[in-house]
Amino acid sequence: MGTNYYFIEERDKCSCCGRSDEKETHIGKSSYGWHFILRVYPNHHLNNYDDWKTYLTSTRGRIIDEYGQRFQRRELFTIIENRSAEKSSFLASLPNTDGDSEIGLNNLLRMKIDGRFCVGHGEGTYDYAIGDFS
Repeated sequence: MGTNYYFIEERDKCSCCGRSDEKETHIGKSSYGWHFILRVYPNHHLNNYDDWKTYLTSTRGRIIDEYGQRFQRRELFTIIENRSAEKSSFLASLPNTDGDSEIGLNNLLRMKIDGRFCVGHGEGTYDYAIGDFS
């Protein structure tokens, strides 16, 4: 089970109708026992965690999870950066992944880089993935 996080970018109001346009961008997914899966968007210069931090701190908007709960930027950064699992529960819940994962930092699983979905490992408890996932 995991939780997806999104950034809702707030744009300026339309001068004609007064409505504001919002753009929703999938940030990534947090699943117990795993590194955070941070989605990358090479065409939008979001290629790593530093790019995301810059974007999130310099752009007007809000962070929500898939249930609509709001998060402060610092809260999301903590979710991404401060991940761990107890070794006993980690080993007990180790899925049969047919070699698609490996042991990462702090007793967490991480995806193996395959170039199709997982395109890199971050320096912390996060991995980079491309494409749609939930």
